[in-house]
Amino acid sequence: MTTFYTIGNINLKTVELVALSIRDTFGPTAFDQMIILNSVESEEEQDAQIKIYRKYIKTNFTVLQILTNDDGKIKLENMIKMFSEEGDKIVDLSNGRKVTSSMLYTAASLCNVDDIYYLLMINQPQSDSLNMKKDVDYRYIKIGKFQGLKSLAKVSCFDLIYYNDEVLELFSENHSDVSAYEVAKSGLITGISDFFSKNDGRSAINNITIGNERLINLFLDYIKNDSYSKKIAKDNGVVFDNKKDPIGMLQYFFKQLTREDMTRQAVSPEKKELFMLRTLPSLLSTMREYRNLSSHSSMNPYKFTTDEIRMALNIMIEAYKCAKKNSALWDKLKE
Repeated sequence: MTTFYTIGNINLKTVELVALSIRDTFGPTAFDQMIILNSVESEEEQDAQIKIYRKYIKTNFTVLQILTNDDGKIKLENMIKMFSEEGDKIVDLSNGRKVTSSMLYTAASLCNVDDIYYLLMINQPQSDSLNMKKDVDYRYIKIGKFQGLKSLAKVSCFDLIYYNDEVLELFSENHSDVSAYEVAKSGLITGISDFFSKNDGRSAINNITIGNERLINLFLDYIKNDSYSKKIAKDNGVVFDNKKDPIGMLQYFFKQLTREDMTRQAVSPEKKELFMLRTLPSLLSTMREYRNLSSHSSMNPYKFTTDEIRMALNIMIEAYKCAKKNSALWDKLKE
């Protein structure tokens, strides 16, 4: 007997994508029993959720409901008891509150469940879930269980969920596939998938940093053509030479800008816009080093640690957050 564990969700579009993914991954006879962890809110939609699963899973599966507390928690010992029965187990972490999915992941890992999956959204859900395409709009990825608490502190499903949500919030619009905006968004999501499902450090770094050089060039182009930036450059003798390294020119420009005494004069809106970007050159410089290390594997056998990949992901996301603070630069990414 195979048991399927999932969390209730009032968003039935997501539920349908999960049900479809389960069928595509394990077949129409994927499981014989379903255990659903419902909140008070999702319990009201339980009949609708079960109907969706029966649409794709053709076994006459039984359903066991477990209600979570108001804060989404269930005692860990009760979670572990759920996995005490013999037979194969499939765990889905796509639905419900993060605290519930985190506890389910912990219990599944402690009970040595191999089949742990998560619906990784690339684009926001559409009104009709069936119009969404696998590997274009979403991926259904297998997540490795953590090997004890030391490993849990380094990389786990908790991070996967938070990072994916953060990227989708940062890049909440859709633009041309060739725009720097979409290249960056796709690269980050693919890098997250590489890191958390395959534990492939070099591939993860390559994808995470895929838009870095393009952002550097757009950043320099913005500084060179912005009227206030041109005035600052002229007043401080900053020359933008196409033969020079763009990162070096950006760092020198902002060094001159920060030398001005901000406490003795009113700060203009133009200067505030520029100061939003003052840490960006250093962030982009660091990510360039990461990309260089990951790109030349034949000459450089360097192996990235888990902490380094996580650091690269954090820095790259922070770089895009920084760029987004300046509306003109952010708009350039969308072109």
